[in-house]
Amino acid sequence: MPAGILLGLLGDRPLATDSRASATPVDLFVVGHNGVRLHLLDWGGPPAAPVCVMLHGVGGNAWSFGALAPLLHVPFRLVSVDQRGGGDSDKPVDGYSAEDFALDVLAIHAELGNALPMVLVGHSRGGWQAAYIAGRWPALVSHLVLVDPARITFDSASDADAFYGPVRAALGPFDSRAAALSFAQARDPQAVWNADREHTFFFGYSEQPDGSLLGKMPPRVLDKLREARSQDIHDLLGAINVPTLLLVATKSNQERQSQKLAYKDAISHARVEFVEGTHHIHIEQPAHVARLIQELLE
Repeated sequence: MPAGILLGLLGDRPLATDSRASATPVDLFVVGHNGVRLHLLDWGGPPAAPVCVMLHGVGGNAWSFGALAPLLHVPFRLVSVDQRGGGDSDKPVDGYSAEDFALDVLAIHAELGNALPMVLVGHSRGGWQAAYIAGRWPALVSHLVLVDPARITFDSASDADAFYGPVRAALGPFDSRAAALSFAQARDPQAVWNADREHTFFFGYSEQPDGSLLGKMPPRVLDKLREARSQDIHDLLGAINVPTLLLVATKSNQERQSQKLAYKDAISHARVEFVEGTHHIHIEQPAHVARLIQELLE
């Protein structure tokens, strides 16, 4: 491994030597763009394999792919990322443009990808970001998977307010784990709150000395994320020329589904699959989503 890039490898699980991802990842810390320290979960894969980078949505974390990754029996090194500003990665004061996030992914690719094009799997805002990267650096991406991606653009400031307001409220603080979970469940009553969803959810909080929970992502980061979404990526979407899979949740309302399907208008060759569930379909239906991804990669 090149000196100075990989900061740490925690845990004693050996990396898998076949195409089956491990059920238990190890923690990696990699230096991203401008020295930002990034926390990754490494699910393993064959030696000298290309890398598959999985990107979470706003307020999410690398454990968002905890149910999906072990089911992906593909010849890739699977890693999921706490993107800058969230999870256990650094949270700098500035540096939250689409380009900053993208250059983090390129740093991961340079360290782990063996100079081979990578697969990008992005959920929600992570899907928006993955599409940005695939359009901006097409030679570095071999396949693109958009899991119920965030809308390409917000129609108005009030539209953005309606989205980011509840996300800000979800950062807490909350008096207890039960209070935090109750708030989240009330926001999305149709969602399946299985053990994987709860593990991912609570990894996004830090317990305070008084026992309360506070989101690991600072509100100032959320403000920067909102600013970055003002960038128009339609032209970049039109430049995407790799095999693309667009997964759309069936339990979203018609307006939300049309926002996802707008990616198909821009990426004409994208294959669209509707998956039964709410926004976190990769957690609610991991086996089905894994099968669809494997079909794309095979």
